[in-house]
Amino acid sequence: MVGRALRRRRRDERGGVLALVAVMASVLLVMAAFAVDLGMQRVARRDMQAVADIVALDLARLLDGRTAAQITAGDATHDPLQVALGKSVARNDDLTLGDPPQVTATLVDVDALTGEPVRLASGALAPVPSGAEPDGVLVEAATSVDFGFAPGSGGAQRTALANASTFACFRLGSFAAALSSGDAAVLGVFEAAVQDALGLNLKAVGYQGLLQTFVDLPLLAAELGAGTTDQLAALPAVKVADLLAASARVLGQDGDTAAQGTVLQMSQQMSQTLRVDVADVLAVGAGSVLEGRVNLVDLLGSAALGVAAEVSNGNNFLDTGVAWAAPHVSNGTIALRAIQAPQQACGLLGQAEARTAQVEVAADLGFALPNKVGLGSLGSLDVGIPSDPTSKAGTLSVRAELGSATGRLVSARCGEGTVADPDTIGVQVQSGLLTTSVSLPLRVTGTLDTGTTSSLLPSGTLDSVLSSLGLLLGVVGKVEVVLDLRLRNTASVTTPAQAAASPTLYVAPPRTYLDAEPSTTAGPVALPSPSVVLDATGSSASVRVTTLLGAVRVEAVPVGQLNLTGLLSAVSSSVVGTSTAAVVANVNQALVPLSRLLGVRVAGADVLGVAPPACGHPRLVG
Repeated sequence: MVGRALRRRRRDERGGVLALVAVMASVLLVMAAFAVDLGMQRVARRDMQAVADIVALDLARLLDGRTAAQITAGDATHDPLQVALGKSVARNDDLTLGDPPQVTATLVDVDALTGEPVRLASGALAPVPSGAEPDGVLVEAATSVDFGFAPGSGGAQRTALANASTFACFRLGSFAAALSSGDAAVLGVFEAAVQDALGLNLKAVGYQGLLQTFVDLPLLAAELGAGTTDQLAALPAVKVADLLAASARVLGQDGDTAAQGTVLQMSQQMSQTLRVDVADVLAVGAGSVLEGRVNLVDLLGSAALGVAAEVSNGNNFLDTGVAWAAPHVSNGTIALRAIQAPQQACGLLGQAEARTAQVEVAADLGFALPNKVGLGSLGSLDVGIPSDPTSKAGTLSVRAELGSATGRLVSARCGEGTVADPDTIGVQVQSGLLTTSVSLPLRVTGTLDTGTTSSLLPSGTLDSVLSSLGLLLGVVGKVEVVLDLRLRNTASVTTPAQAAASPTLYVAPPRTYLDAEPSTTAGPVALPSPSVVLDATGSSASVRVTTLLGAVRVEAVPVGQLNLTGLLSAVSSSVVGTSTAAVVANVNQALVPLSRLLGVRVAGADVLGVAPPACGHPRLVG
């Protein structure tokens, strides 16, 4: 009985698996149909994005400075906007999935903050006035694809925003441009900087033939294993020797074998351990591979200051060999410290930014003060240092801080490179803080026999003293002024950082991409001429009166009530003034050429266009 029941149950379950398989197959088939249909729609979206991108890039070539009306209408050398749209779509819609794409193009203004097309309150695109120049072109591509399994179809729509970008390369200050002047002092400072920072004797190598030699940045990037100039600028701790060797190989590719040999010799003779971050000497932006190049001498000089900024740790990196050779001044040399290397910039309008070098000049020199300063019939005063009036070991301090100026690319125009139609690069310069100072503190002490009629002691001051002492002029036998004065032979000039009132325009011609355009008519940075002034803090004076009967009375007086003009003039005429002036002249023998070499001016900088700007290059921006 039990066996028959089990057999009946097994016969009742026959076909159950088949039913389950049929149900699962139906579910899987439906899921596969959904996957295929959704996949087709996704492919259509991808195709529409590709069409929108390439059509937008095509139409961006029409954005060449013409107005919206001119672009829409076309001219003898340009198709109208809609005609150019149709031709571009016809070239690029052959392999798209679905119905033929429906493509529209609209000239737009772009919001500078968001990077998106400007829209009305309703959300519609804001029309570009017919007489205005559009910022970009917005392309929309749409299609419909029939589903393979499900009934109906699905839509696909994508947009692309493109503009015509302008790129340029520039720098603030150019070693090559400064050296081309042939100024021996400028040559000396540059050669000393490279010698001290890189261990390279430029005189032995012979670098004058490289002043007009340029290295292609994309090729240099490839030689250093960087795919683009963006990646080149991001390379950290590159050996300067490797940087020069790569530059030599690029010059060889360009067929400049003479320059190649010179640069290769440099790379082999210089220190092989020094490194520099490429970003310290080169700033690049998107698309700067276009016409990107760097002057070989500018690259060498920037690398030298970049290395010096890394290794100097506040110590002197440049010995100019300037001897003081001034009486009473200890011999020494100028300490030049690199804080930041100069940087070339390549990139888009509003984005590319370059800077000058940041350098500090410092010297603290021993100064043998004179024993006395004579004041004619009044007598003489002892001279010493502020902390000890008996010591003659003074200190002359010299400081000059050349803050880094910056420049931003704000405009560019691509002409024919002729006098009638020149290229123009506009750079907005922001000068850095410039501080120059000279200071020799000293102390003069002693007693001067002024009598009752000396210009040092004005009559009003004498009358006030006598009144305070209860004396009459008729009983006065002798009048003396006792002085303890803190003086300083000094000059200090500070020029604050400031933005130029308008951009500096580099126009070529007449410029040649080998010479610089100053952003200001002001000259190079130099130390000012010092003068002797009174430091009222810590200074004191008193009047000592001896009566006819021999009584001595003393009254303190404010130093401001004395006429110290003659005294200050006498100190200035002594070695305190003459030797300090000689030191200032010697410092300026190095500071002025250094300022010219770096392209740093008072409240400005020298702007150099490195190459002609590249205009009208299409670029996707959204």
